[in-house]
Amino acid sequence: MDIYSLSGRFLRLLEAERAHSLTIRALSLGLGPHYAPPARPALRQQL
Repeated sequence: MDIYSLSGRFLRLLEAERAHSLTIRALSLGLGPHYAPPARPALRQQL
């Protein structure tokens, strides 16, 4: 789990502008979402 997933609920509580600036800041620091394999096993096997 990454910081982006954890902060989702918190960001929803903030005003839109503040949440947007924090999201941009997190992405610029490389804290954005990372690749995760699909939840369905059939799709995961094809990768």
